[in-house]
Amino acid sequence: GIAPALTAFDPEGQVVWQRDLGDAVRALAIASDGTLYAAGQALHKLDSSGRSLSRLPLARPCVTPLAIDHDGTALFVTDDGVLRAR
Repeated sequence: GIAPALTAFDPEGQVVWQRDLGDAVRALAIASDGTLYAAGQALHKLDSSGRSLSRLPLARPCVTPLAIDHDGTALFVTDDGVLRAR
């Protein structure tokens, strides 16, 4: 689904943090270092506490799941069918 906010829960189901990203999140991925990537009309990187590390606006929205390579590059396809690496 599409949501403008992310919520992290602890093992008991209690909210740990919630972050409004300001645009619809269409894809999520967690890198091997624990960095959370969220994509929609922008590519967001957050640390494990929900703190924003970066936000990169995208000219076209992400429409596929994210893949994160060994150096932290996010790979995804936008709505024009182009594979992007950011």
